[in-house]
Amino acid sequence: YWGPACRYERPRGGRYRIHNQFGVEIIGDGNALADINAIYLAWQILKKIYLGAGKAGPKNNFMVDINSIGCSNCRPKMKKKLIDYFQNFLPDLCPDCNRRFIENPLRILDCKEEKCQKIIAGAPPLVDLLCEPCKNHFKEVLEGLDSLEIPYNLNARLVRGLDYYTRTVFEIYQTNDKTRQRTLIGGGRYDDLIKLLGGPATPAVGWAAGVERLIETIKESGLDIQEEKLTDICIVQLGEKARKQALAVAAMLNNEGFRATTIIGKDSLKGQMRSAAKLGAQICLIIGQREVIDKSAILKDMDSGSQETILQKKLVEVLKKRLK
Repeated sequence: YWGPACRYERPRGGRYRIHNQFGVEIIGDGNALADINAIYLAWQILKKIYLGAGKAGPKNNFMVDINSIGCSNCRPKMKKKLIDYFQNFLPDLCPDCNRRFIENPLRILDCKEEKCQKIIAGAPPLVDLLCEPCKNHFKEVLEGLDSLEIPYNLNARLVRGLDYYTRTVFEIYQTNDKTRQRTLIGGGRYDDLIKLLGGPATPAVGWAAGVERLIETIKESGLDIQEEKLTDICIVQLGEKARKQALAVAAMLNNEGFRATTIIGKDSLKGQMRSAAKLGAQICLIIGQREVIDKSAILKDMDSGSQETILQKKLVEVLKKRLK
């Protein structure tokens, strides 16, 4: 999505009262793969901006701060631990943190006041208080980022600024931003929000980026952004194991300079192929259960309709000839 938004908090550098933002929401998927997909997409956007302008890529300039703040099962334990810790420092905390202590002690961890930061540094890490399902979910997310070679910093104090977040929360920032006041992309999982608003219990994960802040960063970096085609290759997957493999194949192809993407949120082959056609993909790679076992992919030419099975280790060689 893309659209205007209004900010209640005090405006500051790149954070305007009325601003524009774009983002991604994956609704109805509670699997850790959805978290990985969301972060990977955010990472790829930054990577395309910088590498497309001939600058150093995100591996050298950006970092993912990530944490898990648990679910409704482990949240009471977290709040109790934080209350027990912060109640000894209430006279030294800022007025906002004293209010947060009563409303939601987790939000104290988000305070940027210097005097509060010193106290926050000694607070118990939230990851040590996760229930077993949340711990396993977070472990899978981190393993996914490792497999995609996305560098991250496990930030035990990261909670984001909204009360509805659950489990994974993350921010992507420039490593040369020592003040950490200019997050470029931020988001996380919000499995309870739709139910809180009156809908059915629905897991979801997403992120948003401030357009004005990103434009400021682009200008400061002296980038010359060229308009380009959305994608050349769409990877269609059938089944849970295929989803994992499809993401790894997409990462490999993007690292080789191809414009490759996976179709998120659609299970049927027909629906995914229709989305690929809308994106203008020249090639579709189809990975099903057999292809997972064989480490292969069905390569389908979207113009001619012809298809053939290719081993994944030979995809780069074949695609370079097809898309030259």
